[in-house]
Amino acid sequence: MSHKADPNSFYEAISGNERENWVNAIQEELAELIDRGTFSLLEHHPSMHIITSKWVFKKKLDANGEVERYKAQLCARGFTQRYLVDYFETTSPVAAHTTTRLFLFTAVQEGLHLIKYDVKNAYLNSSVDEDIYMHIPQDLKVN
Repeated sequence: MSHKADPNSFYEAISGNERENWVNAIQEELAELIDRGTFSLLEHHPSMHIITSKWVFKKKLDANGEVERYKAQLCARGFTQRYLVDYFETTSPVAAHTTTRLFLFTAVQEGLHLIKYDVKNAYLNSSVDEDIYMHIPQDLKVN
């Protein structure tokens, strides 16, 4: 099944005929971030190195190629951070490719059936020792 491409910007997402789906996905992402205490609003201080952010939109498809859900993710544009100034180490809370291959090999050898599972906001389950300051996205209204 052919689907319209994923939006490349916030404005593209809320301008099309899938607007309601994307707005719901944005609200779901923000609710998850707030529920987990991921951020708090602060006044700007000159000593803060503030990075920008970007919305990333993706349609998650089922095995038949049909849209299963709409996902919006607010991403800090961390590539503007400076090593040993804004952060001191890099880590990624994901499995190594060798671990994944071993897991798949074992499943095949044992005749097991695998099921794909998408963990919502999985990146929020890891800890960060440094404070990260991010501009509020210009399209986000805060009271």
